[in-house]
Amino acid sequence: MAGPRRQVARYVLAAAAVLVVAAGLSFGPRALVRHRLAAGTVAPRMYVTAPRERAELLLSDGTHVRLAPGSRLRVGADFGFDRRDVQLDGLAYFDVKHDRRRPFTVFARNASAVDIGTQFVVRAYAEDSVVQVAVRSGAVVFSGVGRLLAGDLGQLKPDGRVQRWHGVSIDSLLDWFNGRLAYRDAPLGRVLQDIRRWYDVDARVADLDLAALPFTGVLTEESSGAVVDRVAATLGLTVRRDSTGVVLQAVAGRTPNAGTSTRRRARFAEPLPVPRRR
Repeated sequence: MAGPRRQVARYVLAAAAVLVVAAGLSFGPRALVRHRLAAGTVAPRMYVTAPRERAELLLSDGTHVRLAPGSRLRVGADFGFDRRDVQLDGLAYFDVKHDRRRPFTVFARNASAVDIGTQFVVRAYAEDSVVQVAVRSGAVVFSGVGRLLAGDLGQLKPDGRVQRWHGVSIDSLLDWFNGRLAYRDAPLGRVLQDIRRWYDVDARVADLDLAALPFTGVLTEESSGAVVDRVAATLGLTVRRDSTGVVLQAVAGRTPNAGTSTRRRARFAEPLPVPRRR
């Protein structure tokens, strides 16, 4: 099967809704069925991307959103009145039309991010151990972390612990716009979760200890088989394919320990980059 190259289908909704561009990733477009809403319709809206799909949304206030595969964005029924609230489960990029009278807020699990004239990315998949926000331009107030400026990345854990970094190459975080997934010392378990979302292939490890192996590399628009083989080769693993999916197994004398870095093409760490502290 081919990798995540785009095919585009367009759905135009009335003024109260959004413009949706669903990008089925080269396996053929998966339709995002939308109802045509009359102008002035007041109803919550949910936008969902399946595995291999990306979506581009133009909200009624002029804000642009890009959704990665396996993501959900809920737009509140009162969006655009006193507030502009959305709820995210997954990975999304926001280019917000700032309006200080109506703040734009992204709620994700135990976190919220409020724009101050901003382009930013939020990652908050249910399987992730943290919520992360990175700012491309402008500023964001990230709950618990505080004010983030361009080039800043913040991280909030379920127990409330926070971390932040400065001077991050934000554009490198957005390689997924072009179907590129880049990692630096990312746990193999996290990489396999991304492969399920982006390539719709059930890849897993034979031994749970292998999920902690650190992977560094760039996955591009390849077939799902080639992607799994590349990850396995980098980590000294072998691949077994059967009717239940794909299983990665250790090879005596070749597979490194979980604490050993396999860094080759350093780009960014999991689930968004975790750069060095400054």
